[in-house]
Amino acid sequence: MTYLVRRLLEALVVFFGISLVIYAMAYVLPGDPVAALAGDRPLSPSVARALREQHHLDDPLLVQYGHYLAGLFQGDLGTDLSGRPVAEQMADRWPVTIKLALTAWVIEAVAGISLGVLAALRRGTWTDRTVLAFTIGATSVPVFVLAYTAQVVLGVKFALFPVAGTTEGWPSSYVLPALCVAAFGLASVSRLVRA
Repeated sequence: MTYLVRRLLEALVVFFGISLVIYAMAYVLPGDPVAALAGDRPLSPSVARALREQHHLDDPLLVQYGHYLAGLFQGDLGTDLSGRPVAEQMADRWPVTIKLALTAWVIEAVAGISLGVLAALRRGTWTDRTVLAFTIGATSVPVFVLAYTAQVVLGVKFALFPVAGTTEGWPSSYVLPALCVAAFGLASVSRLVRA
């Protein structure tokens, strides 16, 4: 029980510490958020003042952070620059995220187990070393390099997958990004199965 309480307290310290640092970094950024919200259109002083009051922009850093935490603990994630609630936008994107994650997990599990079994059956041979090199190589390539290369080669050059969007539905639109996400777990799954 003591271990659980200690870990919970450590998690709280990390949460508040990291969120405060990130909030402070955004706070010290140059520029005026109200002017950025307006874009090219000038705002009247009364509208700018109302926006500053609404978003507590004239308050000190710790007071603003307190308002942010109060809203966060009440489930209010705020609004974007167009006034749309962030929670609503996240809810719109959850189905796509879940489909992508599940597709990547299935690919990672099937490919990782298959490669692990193959490496275990051929332990110490060139097949085993090739599986090791392939899985570690896939893990060591940065995700943006792997994703961009896969998009150009498999999406543009060979036209095997759509390049962007989810308009073609599952699985066509999800396989290519899922392959890139799954590549990073192949080494651990295959080595675990091999052992």
